[in-house]
Amino acid sequence: MKMRRPPTPHDLLLLQRVPRWSAAPDWVGAALERMPVVVVRRAGAPQGLVSVGVRGAGRSERFGALVSIADVAAVASPEDLVDAQTPLLAPAPSEHDAKRHATLPAFAVFRELAAVLRPFRLAWGPTGSVGFELATGLPVVHADSDLDLTLRTPEWLARESAQKLLQSLAVPAANAGLRIDAQLETPAGCIALAEYAGGAKRVLLRTCGEPMLVEDAWALRLAVPPERAA
Repeated sequence: MKMRRPPTPHDLLLLQRVPRWSAAPDWVGAALERMPVVVVRRAGAPQGLVSVGVRGAGRSERFGALVSIADVAAVASPEDLVDAQTPLLAPAPSEHDAKRHATLPAFAVFRELAAVLRPFRLAWGPTGSVGFELATGLPVVHADSDLDLTLRTPEWLARESAQKLLQSLAVPAANAGLRIDAQLETPAGCIALAEYAGGAKRVLLRTCGEPMLVEDAWALRLAVPPERAA
């Protein structure tokens, strides 16, 4: 899908030209040759550039770098992946592997979430390995994979609503025996749904700069760096 807006964290970018980074480990070139797709990181970048991460074969293979926005051929946001019937960023279009997905708990739960989340009226989408596989078609999800989600909350969300949201997600997660890691995306950054729903007075807000502990992630009241917090 062509870019309609500046890239935001968790967007997946298809590169039309793969940069050569002098500090990149050997596996980076091979990974991008196989699939020239990177994920937008929550980090600052000079004008015209975007901070991205490259996925390798395992959790230990992650590389952060900068790419030019001019080198981006297409973008898929987490929301774009919810109803995608084919891998949106695969160079050669193909159908999702429905037979393989049927055997994996992360995909089984993902298919239930449209109905689970509908009452909350929030835009949402998968990130992490599920999002990457839906966008590219590469089989990166395995039987023990978590399901990572981003939930768009441009307006203040009451803690009581967050608790109901967390409880609603907990049911399919428990039934499938997996963990759902849900993040609330606010205008200033993201906070963990579980932490916010848990009742802590202040929660960790991840921004494009330093993370902060805040009482209100939408108003940034009493924000302080976590190492300075009492």
